[in-house]
Amino acid sequence: MTCSSLISSRIWNTTIRKQVFNHYKRRCFSMKVDAKQLANLRKQTGYGLSLCREALLENNNDIKVAQAWLDEQAIKKGWQKAEKLQGRKTGEGVIGVMVENNHAAMVEICCETDFVAQNDFFKDLVAKSTATALSHRKMIVQRGLDLGGTFTHFREVLLTHKLNEMKLSNSDETVNDLVLQVVGRLGERIMLKRAVTMTTEQDCVIGRYTHGPFTSNIDGCQMGKYAAIVAIQQPTTSNIGNEILATLATSLSQHIVGMNPSCISSKDTAGENIDKGEMLEEQYYLMDETITVKELLDRNNVSVVDFLRMECGEQ
Repeated sequence: MTCSSLISSRIWNTTIRKQVFNHYKRRCFSMKVDAKQLANLRKQTGYGLSLCREALLENNNDIKVAQAWLDEQAIKKGWQKAEKLQGRKTGEGVIGVMVENNHAAMVEICCETDFVAQNDFFKDLVAKSTATALSHRKMIVQRGLDLGGTFTHFREVLLTHKLNEMKLSNSDETVNDLVLQVVGRLGERIMLKRAVTMTTEQDCVIGRYTHGPFTSNIDGCQMGKYAAIVAIQQPTTSNIGNEILATLATSLSQHIVGMNPSCISSKDTAGENIDKGEMLEEQYYLMDETITVKELLDRNNVSVVDFLRMECGEQ
């Protein structure tokens, strides 16, 4: 290419860029953004004012279409950020717990800072991810019942990549899509660390408890830095009311969060050298240290079937 043709090409490219910019500028001035729609869109999505304005301009002030456009941009931005943020430590986060009848789910999602851990969009991600895990557990159980199976106690460690691929309720988006949206919004590495689901017999009750910073309850998902669920069972001859049983299950979950037992009793040690202080039944009851947990269970004629405790950030 000659020098003159190169100069002509640069002038032409500069002219084209100016024309495109002027066209966009004229469009921005000719089309007004509805101030109320702009304020609502910013509040609902958490995106910056300029990006929300662009979304409304691109979509004729249609707030629903603009929100979908923003979510698409967030996923694209999230992919780019997620790649750059790989390797960063995620020592903060929240554990979500949901219980519905005889089903339970517990999901831990980690982030880099406590600032993000208490963000509403992050908590919404935890709530929706936990609800998705619970729905999966219920579907598996129902499928088994339809094939003639029975309602038995079962705990499942749900692989994180499997949960990431699951679709959210009433949506074509997956859990991973939502993760990427939140990464795009908040700019931190966010990681779905672990997920566990539980189903127990119909004569059992599942209790739950969460504790620590950022505790909250969103759409039935209880959250905190520490969490526990416990399944307790009463004999068919027992006359304890369901309300009393549910209260007992909740207080036992609180005890488990505080005392961190490693097993129920010596029957579950499988030959391991575990100190009595680590056995749930041998520990003094957190809410009444004059009795042991075993004495509490005997008084109420119930037994512990299973329990699970999580602490956010533990290895």
